[in-house]
Amino acid sequence: MRKWMMVSLMVFTVATLGACQSNSVESVDADTALTLMDEDANIVLLDVREYSEFVTERIEGSELLPLSIIESSLETAYPDKETTFIVYCRTGSRSAEAIQIMLDAGYDNIYDLGGIVDWPYETVSGAPN
Repeated sequence: MRKWMMVSLMVFTVATLGACQSNSVESVDADTALTLMDEDANIVLLDVREYSEFVTERIEGSELLPLSIIESSLETAYPDKETTFIVYCRTGSRSAEAIQIMLDAGYDNIYDLGGIVDWPYETVSGAPN
């Protein structure tokens, strides 16, 4: 009986951990990101750097929500938690932090592009229209 209790506890633990880890984030490269955006015009390409970095160089079509204000502004800016995001920053550190905040807030359709430093395609600069 004790052996079955242990097995049941182990099965429960594995199942619970699996459910808690369902919010996995897929890392994507530039080509995959472009394909995803071509397939779904509603995907938000989210830049989590600061405004000064955003106007200096950004991926065309990206929206800015700096990491410094993401916790306080995310749900106002993007109330639909089913929104799909592709998130990037300069090197990938801030995007990882932003993604964790987004996951904690209940968003789970997220792709991690990493950093703009690895973006091999054209970028734009200046204030967005």
